[in-house]
Amino acid sequence: MARIPTYQQQVGIRAAGPSTINTPTQTTDNQMFQQGVDSFANAAVRLGQQQAAVKNTQYMTDFVNSQSALSQSLNDAQQKSQTGIDYIPAAQQIAKQHEQDFFSNHPELSDSEKQDYTLRWAQARGQVENQAINWGQNQATQIKITNFEDTASQIGSQLLQNPNGSQALQQSWLQSINDSDLPPAVKAQMQQKGLNSWEYAKGLWAANNASDHLMSQIQQQRFDNAAAKGSSGTLANRNNNPLNLRYSTSNNWLGKGGDNGSGFEQFDTPEHGLRAGLKLMRNHINNGDDTLNSLVNRWAPSSDNNDPVQYAQFVSKQTGIPADAKLNPNDPQQMTSIARAMAQKEGYSGNIDDGQANRAWNAVDNPGALAPGVNTGHLSMEQTQSLYRMAQATNDRAIAFQIAQQTQQAALAAKRETAASHASDIMQNRIATGEIPSQTDWQNYTNTVQGTQYDGAAEVLRGAMVKTQQLLTMPPAQAQQQLDTMRLDLKQNGGSETEYKVLNAVQRGIDQRRTDIQKNPQAVGAMDSGQPLQPLNAGDAIDQPGAWGQQLLQRQVNSDAVAQKYGPTAGKNLMTPDELHNTQDSYARMTPDQRIQFWRNTQASSSPEIATRLAREVGGDSLQVSAVASLANTPAGYATALAVDRGNRLINPVDGAAKVKFGTGFDEDTMTAIKSEYPGLSTAQVQQLLPVVKSYHVGSGGDLSRRPDSDALHKVIGTPLKIGSASIIAPPGTDANAYKDNINSGIKALGEYSQSVSNGLRNGTYTFTPDVNGNQILINSASQRKVIGDNGRPVVIEVSK
Repeated sequence: MARIPTYQQQVGIRAAGPSTINTPTQTTDNQMFQQGVDSFANAAVRLGQQQAAVKNTQYMTDFVNSQSALSQSLNDAQQKSQTGIDYIPAAQQIAKQHEQDFFSNHPELSDSEKQDYTLRWAQARGQVENQAINWGQNQATQIKITNFEDTASQIGSQLLQNPNGSQALQQSWLQSINDSDLPPAVKAQMQQKGLNSWEYAKGLWAANNASDHLMSQIQQQRFDNAAAKGSSGTLANRNNNPLNLRYSTSNNWLGKGGDNGSGFEQFDTPEHGLRAGLKLMRNHINNGDDTLNSLVNRWAPSSDNNDPVQYAQFVSKQTGIPADAKLNPNDPQQMTSIARAMAQKEGYSGNIDDGQANRAWNAVDNPGALAPGVNTGHLSMEQTQSLYRMAQATNDRAIAFQIAQQTQQAALAAKRETAASHASDIMQNRIATGEIPSQTDWQNYTNTVQGTQYDGAAEVLRGAMVKTQQLLTMPPAQAQQQLDTMRLDLKQNGGSETEYKVLNAVQRGIDQRRTDIQKNPQAVGAMDSGQPLQPLNAGDAIDQPGAWGQQLLQRQVNSDAVAQKYGPTAGKNLMTPDELHNTQDSYARMTPDQRIQFWRNTQASSSPEIATRLAREVGGDSLQVSAVASLANTPAGYATALAVDRGNRLINPVDGAAKVKFGTGFDEDTMTAIKSEYPGLSTAQVQQLLPVVKSYHVGSGGDLSRRPDSDALHKVIGTPLKIGSASIIAPPGTDANAYKDNINSGIKALGEYSQSVSNGLRNGTYTFTPDVNGNQILINSASQRKVIGDNGRPVVIEVSK
């Protein structure tokens, strides 16, 4: 190809001289060649980039596949785990192995790629380790729970065979849970579940083998709960020990409880206690103490401050048995009558009926005649009713069997009438208490009364059930009006004996509900809501204050709901009668430190208002100690609280005889001193503070012939301050100046309203009164009413804790 010349200058005829022209300096074929080289190079680069992208995509695909394989291997390891904890090192090893396999399969990785995937695997291992730790720990906990549940189930199975055995296993199981590292809430839930299953197992055995005794227990516990017997019964009653047998570790009595510190045996039921007494009486008689004189002298000797002669004469008069007559230890009537009289003498206030006496006597030689003690407090209402119905069915079957054995038609008819009457009474009582019998219950009832005078009464009872359900949802006063109207209609229009019986039973139910509303509102609230009460344990105030406070807050909600539904006459109690009795017993055994901690924790975990409310229920020195328990945040305040507790127990000891004597006019002088130091207090407030001040004065070693000085008053009541012309009191143990500054800061925080408040405090228009939380409420000095701020709410100066 001809080469095309390239000119560097142009020359013209007219040109004055040569001039440069802007033309390419390379030939056209060189240019084309260079473009071809560049294009080839660009293509090679793009090809390399594509190959690198493909390779990177393959690496990432392999990495994702490795992660999937790792997940599958971890799932397999979880399935093979025996303890949960063993999964943690296994998971770590599996992740490490998968990482090694990945790099082994890709030796061609560049340094930068290796660094990138090393980081990715480090992140994956971290996630695996965290997941392994969480899963392993959770699995270990679940294994523990499952093992505990399996053991509890095995104990329950043993109880079904022998309800009086396995006590050591039960205690060991409960202790094992307490010693475990499970969360407290899980421990409590599992223990309650175990106790529930064991009590139900014992109940099942009793329903089939000692049904009368089980029904008696359930009825008695219902009666005790309704009548609040637990709060005022004698020691013999509380211990179910009618004959007051002394406690001994060598006597393994049937139904024996633990050592409660009273010095006397404690039994599951009165029948168990009576059986032990009868058995011991029979042994004494067989060993030579075979007259009332010798038996009583052995039972209640004069060395124990008894009068055996008077005791024997009392029993003789009650039983009609001469005091020197020979006794027959095998005569059930004679033995049970003696036991009843001795129980009365021993202070047992319960009525030992024929059924209890016969059951106790039959069990002297046949322990299986008695049911184990079944604590329905660990059972739900449905479980208790189920056991009662099963026991009742057992009784009905027994009655039916006895009826079948009768050969005379008259005897058969009489027994069937008895069974029908019994079944009718039970059905009427169940309806009257608000229970809704099941279809099976109605069928059983119909079968029982068929062919008797009660035949055909089922429809009457069904109608009464509907009306009763309506009545029991009403407040007692309204229900009484409705019942009176129903009774009048029945009288005017005529009614059957069954209808009258149902109305009478409903009347008893309304009367009982009226009593419960006043004396046991917590039980009423639980029944209305359908939610069982979580039992209160005074020990939780010290050991688990958070749970204790939550329960008290819920009890306040329950009490307010009952008061709202049934009016101001409803009881305000936070505790059931049994809980109150147990709390009083526990409180009496507490040390001064524990009593202060009890009220301090109660105030902190619930509220001061609830603590004051509870203190009124517990009684004794509770109000005084609770009033100063909050001071125990500092050593000085703690000393003050201890002094109040110590002084109160000297002024009002348990035995009732005061250990100190105040000088003449001490109360009047002390009230004058309080009024002088705190002129803003009313006479009623001064009277309320007097017992606390007196207790502190005694407990701190003050002179009982002289009234407390200002320093003593400040330690108990607080330091008097002035905000304008208003008198306030800085709580004991606080910095008075800082407290005053806090009040003034709160007034300034009112914004535009602060100047008006300050003026009112200076000129006496306004003053302060504290609320239950220690905050200061602004009130009108003349009317004593709360001052309403610009926002429409009372003016409250919140004081920093």
